[in-house]
Amino acid sequence: MVNSRLEAEEQEEILPLETSPEDDHGSPLSRPSEDEPSVRSNSSSGNRNPFTRLRGGIFHRLRFLCRNLSLSEISGSFGDLGTFIPLFVALGRQRAIYVTPALFFAGLTNAITGFFWDVPMPVQPMKSISALAISGGLNRDEVTAAGIWMGIFMVSAGVTNGIEFVNRIVPASVVAGVQLGVGLSLAIHGIQMVAELPFWSAPDCVLLAIVAGIVTIYSVQQQDNSTSSATSRRLVPAIGLSLLVTALVLAVIKMFGNDTVESWSWDPIVELAIPGISKSDWMGGLLEGAIPQLPLTTLNSVISVCALAHTLFPEKRHGAPSTRDNANHGEDTDESLDAVLSRREVAFSVGIFNLLACPFGAMPTCHGAGGLAGQHKFGARHGSSIVFLGCLKMIVASTVGVAVVDIMDAFPLSILGVMLAMAGQELALTGLMLSLRNISSVGTSHTPNQSGPALMKDQIAVSLLTAIVILGTKKTHFGASPASGQATPPTNRGQP
Repeated sequence: MVNSRLEAEEQEEILPLETSPEDDHGSPLSRPSEDEPSVRSNSSSGNRNPFTRLRGGIFHRLRFLCRNLSLSEISGSFGDLGTFIPLFVALGRQRAIYVTPALFFAGLTNAITGFFWDVPMPVQPMKSISALAISGGLNRDEVTAAGIWMGIFMVSAGVTNGIEFVNRIVPASVVAGVQLGVGLSLAIHGIQMVAELPFWSAPDCVLLAIVAGIVTIYSVQQQDNSTSSATSRRLVPAIGLSLLVTALVLAVIKMFGNDTVESWSWDPIVELAIPGISKSDWMGGLLEGAIPQLPLTTLNSVISVCALAHTLFPEKRHGAPSTRDNANHGEDTDESLDAVLSRREVAFSVGIFNLLACPFGAMPTCHGAGGLAGQHKFGARHGSSIVFLGCLKMIVASTVGVAVVDIMDAFPLSILGVMLAMAGQELALTGLMLSLRNISSVGTSHTPNQSGPALMKDQIAVSLLTAIVILGTKKTHFGASPASGQATPPTNRGQP
């Protein structure tokens, strides 16, 4: 009897904590999970105390996360550092953020999202706000105000289901073009970082980047190759961790050589930011920070990241695919019945963390498709990787403090460039594959005015135009705007 009970518990623990596709009106981040059978079994045995059931569900989830924390997950957790570190260091150097609270709350956000979603969802600085702050266009109080405004907007989009309205008016070809354009932009930026280095006359050089790139490509290919030996598949997922260790060693050498260790100091992990925000800061944060950031967050941090998760993690899809999604949006048109991540939940997640954390010193953050692609590329497959990364960020923020900027600033650009290029390549490839699926889905369809080949040509043109404008302007929402106007109206879309 004991053995049968243990077998039943093991069977239940296989199921990850994810959202239920049946509850379309539930509160985001609190909907029923697939881990609940173990909680219900406690209830059926006579224990109906809700606090006991909640505690049992939490412990059950923690056991699941610990069991999935493998070397591959740890390696993959660092896959988005090529995007996170440059922006974080630049914001810290510009004094545009509270460094220690920003890192701590970024880690806390990682840990919470990893706990609730069994997907390696990244947490990154909002790029439009960051770019303006780095150039001196926003001060620290305006950055905080912009984050709070974004929290209000995104919570409203999630609660009112406004994010689905945006999703309906943005064609699938535009989403594919956004992924292609952002991915190529990240990859090009990574290569440019390496191109500015000396070829071999310094530890951080082009030669190191070439070696790191070759080893990374070989490792990723071995990981994806089903014919590789079991030993190879166990060893190669450590590439992300190996790159991080190499970068840390070189960073420490550089720091001791520059005598920057003496500048280390500890800062509190919480700063009450709202009292210092003036009326002009609130207005500047709204007009110059939040409003330009809103379309970028909506497209790249919600719609695109949900479509990317749907493509990268087919084994995590709920139930059977919906007919309307396959017909109208490739795989993710409206709130699909089998979505890996709900757009409402992701929008609510971005909003609630900014709304609650920015008043206490956090920087404006969002979930990026590039970060998700990078973490997947380096081996992350579960929320365990993000919980690990989040805990690591919180520990570093609590112990090292503001000196983390010196450490990250000393990271070798050769390693960061390779990681960024690989993450961009993964995102661009996913966007290209999504575009091809959209083309194949309309290959045999037609309207009274257009044949199947004409629709296919339109799909390609829209995706390419979106990517080209993003690459040319370096602004994601600029790419989506003209392409959406050129796209064929989605007259046959299903309604949620």
